[in-house]
Amino acid sequence: RESDPQGMLPLHYIAQWGPSEDGIVEELLGVYAKGVMVLNEDHMSPVDLCREANFDGWEDVLDLCLRSAKIVKRVAKKKKKKKKK
Repeated sequence: RESDPQGMLPLHYIAQWGPSEDGIVEELLGVYAKGVMVLNEDHMSPVDLCREANFDGWEDVLDLCLRSAKIVKRVAKKKKKKKKK
């Protein structure tokens, strides 16, 4: 959950340059799914960086990030509804 001075999480780097090993994207998302929503100092999320990427398999990383973002949004929405009750 720690970012570097540019506000980049490990997921940002993987989304931009590609994973160094199989399963690392799933592992990072499993530990901190909200990471897909974090913006770096350039106001870019891992999803934004992945959309601009040019590494083999970027589509798979983007798909995983988008799925995770949907889940994070759905959970946040449910929590918001519970607070209103």
